[in-house]
Amino acid sequence: MYGPPGNGKTYICKALAKESGCTFFALSASSVLNKLVGESEKTIKRIFAAAEKMAPSIIFIDEIDSMLTARS
Repeated sequence: MYGPPGNGKTYICKALAKESGCTFFALSASSVLNKLVGESEKTIKRIFAAAEKMAPSIIFIDEIDSMLTARS
């Protein structure tokens, strides 16, 4: 989903999860990112492992565009 902050993207996904009987994980990019090498990947791996155990699940990562940086 794309749109400016405050237009209800998280609430729409949360409602979708509730109506479909899914477990809902709402994350912000800042809560996932870590300056230590490899820690962000470990955090994401743990989140996906928990979502798999609690399947069906929806993982909503807010501001994901801030996590995606260009590589050189």
